[in-house]
Amino acid sequence: MAVAVLVSFGVLARDTLQRLVTGCQRAGTTRVLGLIGTPGFHVAAWGIALTVLAAPIDDLWHRLFGSDVMLWSPPHLLGLFGAAVNTLACLLIAREAYPAQRWTRDAAILIAAASFYGSLAVGL
Repeated sequence: MAVAVLVSFGVLARDTLQRLVTGCQRAGTTRVLGLIGTPGFHVAAWGIALTVLAAPIDDLWHRLFGSDVMLWSPPHLLGLFGAAVNTLACLLIAREAYPAQRWTRDAAILIAAASFYGSLAVGL
């Protein structure tokens, strides 16, 4: 999870700093809440932010209600949803990072789609 946070927000920080230093913004990037980056990295960052946010909420949940009998408490669902959003963003990043009509792009999309399916399968 720490790697996902560092990569997602790190790329957004790099692109934002590049815009501040050079004054020009790379093609294909957008600005959301002051952070500049590609749509894939924005979705990845906000997805992993939901997962990180779920941890203190889950701690509070356990302090208030005790141990969970099942996996389906609201904080757990928030964490699973954040993970699904983050893995969905990997599909966007694969499309953005690799050139079209290359086997590397197809392989990256296939791996990202499998990861997205895996994160959904846990919740479903």
